[in-house]
Amino acid sequence: MNQSDQPLLSDVLVPPAIPRNDLAPPPPVPLWRRIAEMAAVLCLGFFPFLISALWPGGEEASDGFLADESYRILYDIQIIVPLLYIFWRSDISWAGFGIGKPEFLADTTLTLILVALAWTTGTILTNMVAPDVVDPDLVDPAADDFLGPSGGLEYAVLLVSLTTNSIVEEFVIRAYLITRLKSFGLHAGLALIISAAMFASYHVYQGYWTLVPHFYFGLLLGLAFVLTRRIWPLVVAHTIYNVLAYVAV
Repeated sequence: MNQSDQPLLSDVLVPPAIPRNDLAPPPPVPLWRRIAEMAAVLCLGFFPFLISALWPGGEEASDGFLADESYRILYDIQIIVPLLYIFWRSDISWAGFGIGKPEFLADTTLTLILVALAWTTGTILTNMVAPDVVDPDLVDPAADDFLGPSGGLEYAVLLVSLTTNSIVEEFVIRAYLITRLKSFGLHAGLALIISAAMFASYHVYQGYWTLVPHFYFGLLLGLAFVLTRRIWPLVVAHTIYNVLAYVAV
C-alpha cells in the first residue's frame, strides 16, 4: 500500500462533520399555539378593561391620590411583565413587534406629529360628536370630590402612571394585536380597523359618543405603527396626549 493511501490519524479519531443547513427556517408555529398566545395577551390587557368599562362596579373608596396612582402603576406592571415574557417566547421577533433601539431624531419627529394630529383634529372631532347636554348617569358622582396631584412627588407618580398605562395599551393593541392579526393573513387595513375598534370599545365608560374620537385616535396610532413598525414613539405620544387631556380637565 502506498503511504499516501493510508488514513490519517486525525481522520480516524475525529469523524467527518455532517453537513447542516443552518439557514433553514424554523418549523412553523401551530395555529392553535398562536391563537392561544393571542388569547393570553387579550386576557391580560384587553378583556379586563372591556369588562370594567361595560359593567363598572360601585364607587370605590379612595386611599388618596398617591396611593391610588401607585396601585395603578403596580397593576400595569403585572400586565407588562408577563406580556414581555410572551413576546420573548413568541415566533415573532422583538423588531416584528416594533420594539427596537430608540432613534432620537426619527422617534421625536414622529411623536410630535402624532401629538399635534391627535390633539388638533381629535379636539375638532370631539366637539363635533359631543352632546350639548351630558347625561347625568354618565357623570362620575365622585368627580366633584376628586383631588388632583399636589407637589412634585405626586406629579411624578402621575407621569409614571400615565406612562405605564400607555405602554400596556400600545403593546397590546398596536404592537401585538396588529402584528398577530397580520400573521394570520389579515390585510393590514383590516387589522388596523379591528385594533382601533377594540381600543375604542373599552373607553365607552366615558360616554358612547367618545367611541368616535377614541376610534380615530386608535386609527392614527395604528397607522403610524403599520407604516413605521416602531412602538416607542406611540408610547410617548400616547403619554403626552393623556397628560394634555388630564391638564385640560
